[in-house]
Amino acid sequence: MNSLRILFRWMLLGWLILVILMSVIVAHSTDSAAPGNLLAFLFTRTETSISLPPLSITSPREPMASEPEPAPSPAAPLPAEWTPLVQGRQAGKGVLGEPEVRVLDDGSLEVRLACAGTPGDFTMYHPGNVPSLSVDLQGNWSKGILFDRKLAESCLSRIQIAKHPKWVRVSGVARDGKRGLSVRVEHSAKAGIIRIIFSAGQ
Repeated sequence: MNSLRILFRWMLLGWLILVILMSVIVAHSTDSAAPGNLLAFLFTRTETSISLPPLSITSPREPMASEPEPAPSPAAPLPAEWTPLVQGRQAGKGVLGEPEVRVLDDGSLEVRLACAGTPGDFTMYHPGNVPSLSVDLQGNWSKGILFDRKLAESCLSRIQIAKHPKWVRVSGVARDGKRGLSVRVEHSAKAGIIRIIFSAGQ
């Protein structure tokens, strides 16, 4: 029993001597400016905390909504080449050119007058003694017109044009007095022309 105690004491003493030797060796081989004793250096762990910049959290970008393509604007309607004149007494002004007469495919007769100015209104006149129809272009037109022609075909047998003090009268005599006549009076600002179309039937 005593021999075991002595053995343990020698073993403990050996351990202490070994620890002291190791301490001396570590103390000479380690350069450290950290405060504390050797045991604190051996058995404690020091960590240097490094402050990192705050992590910016960005929300995931929403996909950009594609903007709808603008619908093409509807094209502006083109103005009609021929504009109907109004029945009335408003006078036009300017100069009317020499008449041009043309028979259309349906038998109607077209009378064209170049208009250098502003067209006015027109009135219609039905003579009682002749199957005819007269169109009066209102206005004291500066150029005198005198036109008289017999026609071999079309709904008219004769066309007459004459200047009066307050209008220019365009008269058409119907080829068939029983059917009567109708008329259409139009103006083209683009071409600068007034046209009168006589047709058979009322």
